[in-house]
Amino acid sequence: KKSSIRLGFSSLEFFFWAACSAYYPFFVVFLQDREISNTTIGLIMSVNSAIVVLAQPFWGFISDWIRSVKKVFIFSLSTAALLLLSMPLLETAIIIGILAATITFFESPLMSLLDSWLVRGIQQEENISYGVIRFWGSVGFAITVLIAGQVVNMFGINYVFIIYGISALAAIVICSRQKDEQPAHTAALKNMKISLLFKNPAYVSFVLLSTILFIPHRASIIFLPNLMAQVGGSSQQYGFAFTVAALSEVPVFMFSGRVIHKVKPRAMILISLFFFTIRQVLFLTAATPMQVILAQLMHGMSFALFLTGAVYYIYQMAPANLKATAQTLATSMMFGMSGIIGSYLGGWLIDQYDLRSFLRISTGLAATASLFFFVQIFLARKKLQRHDLP
Repeated sequence: KKSSIRLGFSSLEFFFWAACSAYYPFFVVFLQDREISNTTIGLIMSVNSAIVVLAQPFWGFISDWIRSVKKVFIFSLSTAALLLLSMPLLETAIIIGILAATITFFESPLMSLLDSWLVRGIQQEENISYGVIRFWGSVGFAITVLIAGQVVNMFGINYVFIIYGISALAAIVICSRQKDEQPAHTAALKNMKISLLFKNPAYVSFVLLSTILFIPHRASIIFLPNLMAQVGGSSQQYGFAFTVAALSEVPVFMFSGRVIHKVKPRAMILISLFFFTIRQVLFLTAATPMQVILAQLMHGMSFALFLTGAVYYIYQMAPANLKATAQTLATSMMFGMSGIIGSYLGGWLIDQYDLRSFLRISTGLAATASLFFFVQIFLARKKLQRHDLP
Protein backbone atom coordinates (compact mmCIF):
# COMPACT_ATOMS: atom_id res chain seq x y z
CA LYS A 1 0.00 0.00 0.00
CA LYS A 2 2.76 2.42 0.96
CA SER A 3 4.66 1.86 -2.30
CA SER A 4 1.41 2.28 -4.25
CA ILE A 5 0.70 5.64 -2.58
CA ARG A 6 4.26 6.84 -3.17
CA LEU A 7 4.28 5.74 -6.84
CA GLY A 8 0.82 7.16 -7.54
CA PHE A 9 1.44 10.61 -6.11
CA SER A 10 5.02 10.78 -7.45
CA SER A 11 3.76 10.00 -10.97
CA LEU A 12 0.93 12.50 -10.62
CA GLU A 13 3.34 15.21 -9.47
CA PHE A 14 5.69 14.42 -12.37
CA PHE A 15 3.11 14.69 -15.15
CA PHE A 16 1.16 17.57 -13.62
CA TRP A 17 4.28 19.73 -13.37
CA ALA A 18 5.37 18.50 -16.79
CA ALA A 19 2.13 20.02 -18.13
CA CYS A 20 2.77 23.27 -16.23
CA SER A 21 6.25 23.52 -17.77
CA ALA A 22 4.73 23.57 -21.26
CA TYR A 23 2.45 26.50 -20.42
CA TYR A 24 3.77 28.91 -17.80
CA PRO A 25 7.26 29.59 -19.21
CA PHE A 26 6.10 29.76 -22.84
CA PHE A 27 2.82 31.67 -22.69
CA VAL A 28 4.56 35.04 -22.91
CA VAL A 29 6.65 33.66 -25.80
CA PHE A 30 3.37 32.74 -27.52
CA LEU A 31 2.01 36.25 -26.99
CA GLN A 32 5.19 37.77 -28.40
CA ASP A 33 4.91 35.44 -31.40
CA ARG A 34 1.50 37.00 -32.06
CA GLU A 35 3.26 40.43 -32.06
CA ILE A 36 1.36 41.67 -29.02
CA SER A 37 2.96 44.69 -27.27
CA ASN A 38 4.65 44.34 -23.88
CA THR A 39 2.08 46.64 -22.31
CA THR A 40 -0.77 44.46 -23.57
CA ILE A 41 1.07 41.32 -22.48
CA GLY A 42 1.42 42.86 -19.03
CA LEU A 43 -2.30 43.64 -18.99
CA ILE A 44 -3.21 40.06 -19.97
CA MET A 45 -0.95 38.65 -17.24
CA SER A 46 -2.39 41.11 -14.71
CA VAL A 47 -5.93 39.95 -15.47
CA ASN A 48 -4.77 36.35 -15.05
CA SER A 49 -3.30 37.23 -11.65
CA ALA A 50 -6.59 38.81 -10.62
CA ILE A 51 -8.40 35.61 -11.65
CA VAL A 52 -6.02 33.64 -9.41
CA VAL A 53 -7.14 35.64 -6.37
CA LEU A 54 -10.78 34.73 -7.08
CA ALA A 55 -10.43 31.20 -8.43
CA GLN A 56 -8.43 29.60 -5.63
CA PRO A 57 -10.95 30.18 -2.82
CA PHE A 58 -13.85 29.36 -5.18
CA TRP A 59 -12.56 25.92 -6.13
CA GLY A 60 -11.42 25.29 -2.56
CA PHE A 61 -15.02 25.89 -1.46
CA ILE A 62 -16.38 23.60 -4.18
CA SER A 63 -13.94 20.89 -3.14
CA ASP A 64 -15.08 21.13 0.48
CA TRP A 65 -18.74 21.29 -0.54
CA ILE A 66 -18.71 18.09 -2.62
CA ARG A 67 -16.07 16.56 -0.33
CA SER A 68 -13.77 15.52 -3.14
CA VAL A 69 -10.44 16.95 -4.23
CA LYS A 70 -10.10 14.29 -6.91
CA LYS A 71 -13.30 15.21 -8.80
CA VAL A 72 -12.50 18.92 -8.81
CA PHE A 73 -8.90 18.26 -9.85
CA ILE A 74 -9.87 16.03 -12.80
CA PHE A 75 -12.62 18.41 -13.97
CA SER A 76 -10.44 21.53 -13.74
CA LEU A 77 -7.39 19.97 -15.39
CA SER A 78 -9.48 18.42 -18.19
CA THR A 79 -11.21 21.72 -18.92
CA ALA A 80 -7.95 23.68 -18.88
CA ALA A 81 -6.28 21.19 -21.24
CA LEU A 82 -9.15 21.26 -23.75
CA LEU A 83 -9.22 25.06 -23.77
CA LEU A 84 -5.44 25.29 -24.15
CA LEU A 85 -5.47 23.07 -27.22
CA SER A 86 -7.52 25.76 -29.00
CA MET A 87 -5.00 28.52 -28.17
CA PRO A 88 -2.92 28.15 -31.40
CA LEU A 89 -6.03 28.95 -33.45
CA LEU A 90 -6.26 32.47 -32.01
CA GLU A 91 -4.55 35.61 -33.31
CA THR A 92 -6.02 38.75 -31.71
CA ALA A 93 -4.98 39.97 -28.27
CA ILE A 94 -8.48 40.42 -26.86
CA ILE A 95 -9.64 36.90 -27.78
CA ILE A 96 -6.40 35.38 -26.49
CA GLY A 97 -6.75 37.39 -23.28
CA ILE A 98 -10.32 36.18 -22.70
CA LEU A 99 -9.36 32.55 -23.32
CA ALA A 100 -6.28 32.86 -21.07
CA ALA A 101 -8.40 34.28 -18.24
CA THR A 102 -10.87 31.42 -18.62
CA ILE A 103 -8.04 28.84 -18.57
CA THR A 104 -6.56 30.49 -15.48
CA PHE A 105 -9.90 30.20 -13.68
CA PHE A 106 -9.79 26.41 -14.07
CA GLU A 107 -6.03 25.85 -13.96
CA SER A 108 -4.74 28.13 -11.19
CA PRO A 109 -6.14 26.22 -8.16
CA LEU A 110 -4.71 22.88 -9.32
CA MET A 111 -1.38 23.31 -7.50
CA SER A 112 -2.94 24.00 -4.10
CA LEU A 113 -5.53 21.25 -4.63
CA LEU A 114 -2.78 18.74 -5.41
CA ASP A 115 -0.77 19.83 -2.37
CA SER A 116 -3.82 19.45 -0.14
CA TRP A 117 -4.63 16.04 -1.62
CA LEU A 118 -1.03 14.87 -1.23
CA VAL A 119 -0.71 15.95 2.40
CA ARG A 120 -3.97 14.23 3.33
CA GLY A 121 -3.02 11.13 1.36
CA ILE A 122 0.29 10.57 3.16
CA GLN A 123 -0.50 11.80 6.66
CA GLN A 124 -1.23 8.28 7.94
CA GLU A 125 1.86 6.81 6.30
CA GLU A 126 5.24 6.66 7.99
CA ASN A 127 8.47 7.37 6.13
CA ILE A 128 6.68 9.17 3.28
CA SER A 129 7.39 12.90 3.27
CA TYR A 130 5.87 15.67 1.20
CA GLY A 131 9.28 16.87 0.00
CA VAL A 132 10.37 13.51 -1.41
CA ILE A 133 7.18 13.20 -3.49
CA ARG A 134 7.10 16.89 -4.51
CA PHE A 135 10.66 16.39 -5.72
CA TRP A 136 9.26 14.45 -8.70
CA GLY A 137 7.22 17.50 -9.68
CA SER A 138 10.44 19.51 -10.02
CA VAL A 139 11.99 16.68 -12.05
CA GLY A 140 8.96 16.56 -14.37
CA PHE A 141 9.07 20.33 -14.83
CA ALA A 142 12.82 20.39 -15.45
CA ILE A 143 12.82 17.62 -18.05
CA THR A 144 9.73 18.75 -19.95
CA VAL A 145 10.58 22.45 -20.09
CA LEU A 146 13.94 21.50 -21.64
CA ILE A 147 12.19 19.33 -24.24
CA ALA A 148 9.60 22.07 -24.87
CA GLY A 149 12.35 24.61 -25.50
CA GLN A 150 13.88 22.34 -28.15
CA VAL A 151 10.46 21.73 -29.73
CA VAL A 152 9.81 25.49 -29.97
CA ASN A 153 13.23 25.98 -31.50
CA MET A 154 12.60 23.33 -34.18
CA PHE A 155 8.86 23.48 -34.88
CA GLY A 156 7.41 26.68 -33.38
CA ILE A 157 5.60 27.83 -30.26
CA ASN A 158 2.21 26.26 -31.08
CA TYR A 159 3.49 22.75 -30.33
CA VAL A 160 3.93 23.42 -26.60
CA PHE A 161 0.16 23.23 -26.20
CA ILE A 162 0.23 19.68 -27.55
CA ILE A 163 2.88 18.82 -24.94
CA TYR A 164 0.57 20.27 -22.29
CA GLY A 165 -2.33 18.15 -23.54
CA ILE A 166 -0.32 14.92 -23.54
CA SER A 167 1.11 15.55 -20.05
CA ALA A 168 -2.30 16.57 -18.69
CA LEU A 169 -3.89 13.41 -20.13
CA ALA A 170 -1.27 11.27 -18.39
CA ALA A 171 -1.91 13.13 -15.11
CA ILE A 172 -5.68 12.65 -15.45
CA VAL A 173 -5.31 8.89 -16.06
CA ILE A 174 -3.06 8.56 -13.00
CA CYS A 175 -5.38 10.78 -10.98
CA SER A 176 -8.40 8.61 -11.80
CA ARG A 177 -6.65 5.63 -10.22
CA GLN A 178 -5.76 7.44 -7.00
CA LYS A 179 -7.82 7.13 -3.84
CA ASP A 180 -9.92 10.23 -3.15
CA GLU A 181 -9.16 11.86 0.19
CA GLN A 182 -12.17 13.49 1.82
CA PRO A 183 -11.55 17.11 2.81
CA ALA A 184 -12.41 17.96 6.38
CA HIS A 185 -15.49 20.07 6.99
CA THR A 186 -14.71 23.74 7.00
CA ALA A 187 -15.46 25.79 10.06
CA ALA A 188 -18.53 28.01 10.06
CA LEU A 189 -17.68 31.51 8.97
CA LYS A 190 -19.37 33.04 12.01
CA ASN A 191 -16.96 31.17 14.29
CA MET A 192 -13.90 32.45 12.48
CA LYS A 193 -12.80 35.92 13.57
CA ILE A 194 -10.83 36.71 10.45
CA SER A 195 -10.48 40.30 11.66
CA LEU A 196 -7.86 39.04 14.13
CA LEU A 197 -5.43 38.62 11.22
CA PHE A 198 -5.86 42.24 10.17
CA LYS A 199 -5.33 43.36 13.76
CA ASN A 200 -1.97 41.59 13.86
CA PRO A 201 0.66 44.15 12.76
CA ALA A 202 3.34 41.48 12.24
CA TYR A 203 1.11 39.46 9.93
CA VAL A 204 -0.17 42.47 7.96
CA SER A 205 3.32 43.88 7.44
CA PHE A 206 4.63 40.45 6.43
CA VAL A 207 1.92 40.00 3.77
CA LEU A 208 2.42 43.56 2.51
CA LEU A 209 6.20 43.26 2.25
CA SER A 210 5.92 39.79 0.67
CA THR A 211 3.66 41.24 -2.01
CA ILE A 212 6.08 44.09 -2.70
CA LEU A 213 9.03 41.67 -2.82
CA PHE A 214 7.24 39.45 -5.33
CA ILE A 215 6.39 42.34 -7.69
CA PRO A 216 9.90 42.51 -9.23
CA HIS A 217 10.26 38.73 -8.98
CA ARG A 218 7.05 38.00 -10.91
CA ALA A 219 7.69 40.76 -13.44
CA SER A 220 11.25 39.60 -14.16
CA ILE A 221 10.15 36.01 -14.75
CA ILE A 222 7.22 37.05 -16.95
CA PHE A 223 9.50 39.14 -19.16
CA LEU A 224 12.47 36.77 -19.04
CA PRO A 225 11.91 35.98 -22.78
CA ASN A 226 12.70 39.64 -23.50
CA LEU A 227 16.00 39.41 -21.62
CA MET A 228 16.97 36.11 -23.23
CA ALA A 229 16.24 37.54 -26.68
CA GLN A 230 18.22 40.71 -25.95
CA VAL A 231 21.34 38.75 -25.00
CA GLY A 232 21.03 36.58 -28.11
CA GLY A 233 19.55 33.46 -26.57
CA SER A 234 17.41 30.84 -28.31
CA SER A 235 14.16 29.17 -27.29
CA GLN A 236 16.18 26.10 -26.36
CA GLN A 237 18.38 28.14 -24.01
CA TYR A 238 15.27 29.81 -22.57
CA GLY A 239 13.81 26.40 -21.77
CA PHE A 240 17.11 25.32 -20.23
CA ALA A 241 17.02 28.38 -17.96
CA PHE A 242 13.76 27.13 -16.46
CA THR A 243 15.20 23.62 -16.18
CA VAL A 244 18.01 25.04 -14.07
CA ALA A 245 15.52 26.97 -11.92
CA ALA A 246 13.39 23.87 -11.33
CA LEU A 247 16.39 21.72 -10.42
CA SER A 248 17.60 24.37 -7.96
CA GLU A 249 14.39 23.76 -5.97
CA VAL A 250 15.20 20.09 -5.42
CA PRO A 251 17.68 20.36 -2.52
CA VAL A 252 15.46 22.92 -0.79
CA PHE A 253 12.44 20.61 -0.91
CA MET A 254 14.49 17.54 -0.01
CA PHE A 255 16.12 18.98 3.10
CA SER A 256 13.65 21.65 4.28
CA GLY A 257 12.07 19.28 6.79
CA ARG A 258 15.39 18.79 8.53
CA VAL A 259 16.56 22.38 8.25
CA ILE A 260 13.41 23.97 9.68
CA HIS A 261 14.06 22.36 13.08
CA LYS A 262 17.60 23.73 13.18
CA VAL A 263 17.14 27.13 11.54
CA LYS A 264 14.25 29.39 12.55
CA PRO A 265 11.76 30.30 9.78
CA ARG A 266 12.65 33.98 9.95
CA ALA A 267 16.32 33.09 9.37
CA MET A 268 15.34 31.13 6.25
CA ILE A 269 13.37 34.14 5.00
CA LEU A 270 16.24 36.55 5.68
CA ILE A 271 18.68 34.30 3.81
CA SER A 272 16.28 34.12 0.85
CA LEU A 273 16.05 37.94 0.70
CA PHE A 274 19.75 38.13 -0.06
CA PHE A 275 19.36 35.71 -2.98
CA PHE A 276 16.27 37.54 -4.31
CA THR A 277 18.36 40.70 -4.61
CA ILE A 278 21.37 38.87 -6.06
CA ARG A 279 19.12 37.26 -8.67
CA GLN A 280 17.82 40.65 -9.80
CA VAL A 281 21.37 42.01 -9.98
CA LEU A 282 22.41 39.07 -12.13
CA PHE A 283 19.46 39.67 -14.47
CA LEU A 284 20.40 43.35 -14.70
CA THR A 285 24.05 42.69 -15.53
CA ALA A 286 23.52 39.64 -17.80
CA ALA A 287 25.09 40.02 -21.24
CA THR A 288 25.03 36.40 -22.48
CA PRO A 289 22.49 33.54 -22.42
CA MET A 290 24.72 31.59 -20.01
CA GLN A 291 24.66 34.47 -17.51
CA VAL A 292 20.85 34.47 -17.61
CA ILE A 293 20.86 30.71 -17.03
CA LEU A 294 23.27 31.07 -14.10
CA ALA A 295 20.99 33.71 -12.58
CA GLN A 296 18.25 31.07 -12.51
CA LEU A 297 20.41 29.04 -10.11
CA MET A 298 19.30 31.54 -7.47
CA HIS A 299 15.68 30.35 -7.77
CA GLY A 300 15.94 27.62 -5.14
CA MET A 301 17.68 29.75 -2.51
CA SER A 302 15.38 32.72 -3.15
CA PHE A 303 11.86 31.63 -4.14
CA ALA A 304 11.76 28.05 -2.78
CA LEU A 305 13.58 28.90 0.46
CA PHE A 306 11.33 31.93 1.05
CA LEU A 307 8.12 29.93 0.58
CA THR A 308 9.34 27.16 2.88
CA GLY A 309 10.21 29.62 5.63
CA ALA A 310 7.05 31.66 5.07
CA VAL A 311 4.75 28.65 5.64
CA TYR A 312 6.18 28.10 9.12
CA TYR A 313 6.53 31.82 9.91
CA ILE A 314 2.85 32.45 9.15
CA TYR A 315 1.93 29.35 11.12
CA GLN A 316 3.64 30.86 14.16
CA MET A 317 1.87 34.19 13.87
CA ALA A 318 -1.68 32.99 13.12
CA PRO A 319 -4.30 32.09 15.77
CA ALA A 320 -5.00 28.35 16.12
CA ASN A 321 -8.33 28.44 14.23
CA LEU A 322 -7.05 30.71 11.46
CA LYS A 323 -3.80 29.08 10.42
CA ALA A 324 -5.13 27.76 7.10
CA THR A 325 -6.92 31.03 6.36
CA ALA A 326 -3.75 32.98 7.12
CA GLN A 327 -1.77 30.83 4.67
CA THR A 328 -4.37 31.10 1.89
CA LEU A 329 -4.73 34.86 2.24
CA ALA A 330 -0.98 35.43 2.24
CA THR A 331 -0.49 33.21 -0.82
CA SER A 332 -3.26 34.95 -2.75
CA MET A 333 -1.70 38.33 -2.06
CA MET A 334 1.87 37.22 -2.80
CA PHE A 335 1.02 35.61 -6.12
CA GLY A 336 -2.15 37.43 -7.13
CA MET A 337 -1.60 41.06 -6.24
CA SER A 338 2.11 41.02 -7.05
CA GLY A 339 1.27 39.54 -10.45
CA ILE A 340 -1.38 42.17 -11.14
CA ILE A 341 0.99 45.04 -10.37
CA GLY A 342 4.23 43.54 -11.66
CA SER A 343 2.87 42.27 -14.97
CA TYR A 344 1.28 45.51 -16.14
CA LEU A 345 3.93 47.83 -14.68
CA GLY A 346 6.74 45.73 -16.16
CA GLY A 347 5.22 45.71 -19.64
CA TRP A 348 4.57 49.46 -19.50
CA LEU A 349 8.13 50.24 -18.38
CA ILE A 350 9.64 48.12 -21.16
CA ASP A 351 7.49 49.78 -23.83
CA GLN A 352 7.94 53.32 -22.48
CA TYR A 353 11.65 53.08 -21.73
CA ASP A 354 13.60 49.84 -22.28
CA LEU A 355 14.32 46.47 -20.73
CA ARG A 356 17.36 47.64 -18.78
CA SER A 357 15.41 50.49 -17.19
CA PHE A 358 12.80 47.97 -16.10
CA LEU A 359 15.49 45.71 -14.62
CA ARG A 360 17.14 48.61 -12.78
CA ILE A 361 13.82 49.52 -11.16
CA SER A 362 13.15 45.85 -10.33
CA THR A 363 16.55 45.49 -8.69
CA GLY A 364 16.04 48.64 -6.64
CA LEU A 365 12.57 47.54 -5.54
CA ALA A 366 13.85 44.07 -4.55
CA ALA A 367 16.69 45.57 -2.50
CA THR A 368 14.38 48.09 -0.80
CA ALA A 369 11.74 45.46 0.00
CA SER A 370 14.45 43.17 1.39
CA LEU A 371 15.74 45.94 3.66
CA PHE A 372 12.28 46.72 5.06
CA PHE A 373 11.61 43.01 5.38
CA PHE A 374 14.73 42.61 7.49
CA VAL A 375 13.62 45.43 9.77
CA GLN A 376 10.07 44.02 10.06
CA ILE A 377 11.25 40.55 11.02
CA PHE A 378 13.78 41.98 13.46
CA LEU A 379 11.12 44.06 15.22
CA ALA A 380 8.57 41.22 15.27
CA ARG A 381 10.90 38.49 16.53
CA LYS A 382 10.03 38.93 20.21
CA LYS A 383 6.30 38.72 19.51
CA LEU A 384 6.49 35.39 17.68
CA GLN A 385 5.38 32.26 19.42
CA ARG A 386 8.39 30.02 19.95
CA HIS A 387 6.51 26.75 19.82
CA ASP A 388 3.91 24.70 17.90
CA LEU A 389 5.93 24.22 14.71
CA PRO A 390 3.98 21.80 12.53
